[in-house]
Amino acid sequence: MTLTSTSVNNLTGYFKKCIKFSADFITYFTITHQYYCVVKMIEQLSEYYEIYELNSDKLLLENLLHISRNKLGRSVTSVTTLRQIPNKSIVIIDDLKRENLPDTKEMVEFLKSVDKESIILFINSNHEYLFYDYPHEEIFENIVPVEILHNNTVDATNQYSKTIFVYTKRNDRRNMINQQSFEKTLGSSKEMIKVAAMSEEQLRIKILEGILAATEKRLEHYIKLESDLREKLNLMMTGMK
Repeated sequence: MTLTSTSVNNLTGYFKKCIKFSADFITYFTITHQYYCVVKMIEQLSEYYEIYELNSDKLLLENLLHISRNKLGRSVTSVTTLRQIPNKSIVIIDDLKRENLPDTKEMVEFLKSVDKESIILFINSNHEYLFYDYPHEEIFENIVPVEILHNNTVDATNQYSKTIFVYTKRNDRRNMINQQSFEKTLGSSKEMIKVAAMSEEQLRIKILEGILAATEKRLEHYIKLESDLREKLNLMMTGMK
C-alpha cells in the first residue's frame, strides 16, 4: 500500500492486492468518511447503474468500492462535463479542485433536466453547494441531506458532523435514502461513523440549513465578483487620467 509512489505500478504482478491513492490524498484524507458513506448508500440503492464521477477523488472511490463487496462493479467513469453523463446513472460530484468546478447555473439546469432514474450524490467537501443557485429553491424538493456523525469512542467531547446531499426525482428513493442507517467503528483512531434516519422535522431543519448555507455561499461569490469589477473599473479610471 502506498500513497503517492508510482513504483507500486511495477509491483502489481507480484501481489494480489495493490492499493494506491491520489497524490493529493495526503492533503485531504479527512474526506474518506464521506466517501465511505457514499459507497455504503449507493450499494443499497441500485445494483445495475453505471457509476460516474465529476471533480471527486476517483481513486479513493474505487478503493472503497473494491472493499465493499457490492454488486455495483469496481470501476468509476470520470467525466469532465455534465453533458457526458447518460440517463439512468449514479453520479458522484465533489468540489475538490476549485479550478474544475462546474458553473452553478449549468448545474441547476442539469438537475432540472436529469431523468427520474438517475441518482446524483454531492459530497460537498469544500462547501461550495454546487447544486444551488439563487433563487432556485425548488431544487431542494428533490434533495435529501444525509448527516454523517463522527464520534470519538474515547473522548466524548470530540464530536462533529458532515452533510452530503443526494438528488433524485423519485420520491420512493428519497424516502429510502432518508431511512438508511449504518455505523462503522474504526479501531485504530477510536472513531465511530454513523448515519441515522431523520424525522420529518429533523429533515426539514437540515434542508433549511442547507438553503441558508448555500445562499450565503452564493452571496460571498457575488460580493467578490462585484469587488473585483470595482477594482478593475478603478484601475481603468486611473489609467484614463
